[in-house]
Amino acid sequence: MGIRRWLLRGSLLVLPVSVGVALALELIFRWGGEDAVLRVDYLTQAASSAYATVCAVLAARAAQGGSRRAWTMLSVSFAAGTVGNVIWAIRSIMLGINTFPS
Repeated sequence: MGIRRWLLRGSLLVLPVSVGVALALELIFRWGGEDAVLRVDYLTQAASSAYATVCAVLAARAAQGGSRRAWTMLSVSFAAGTVGNVIWAIRSIMLGINTFPS
């Protein structure tokens, strides 16, 4: 495995790990109060589902045959989940519609 491929794979892991550490610290110390925690939660759900969609699309492009179809279907389902999370975040943060209890 070349150094370029190793750096690419490593960089793909740095993002979710650093976001996870930042979120854990934010939840532990409650920076910004309860409203900020909820906003960060909604935005993180939208961003992480978008990240999963991109990873599934890349896996679908690299796969062949039946695996490609499976990854494509996962990509479509992840994209639908991303759209739902973005709508949820917009309703909660921008429009101020209380979504609890769902």
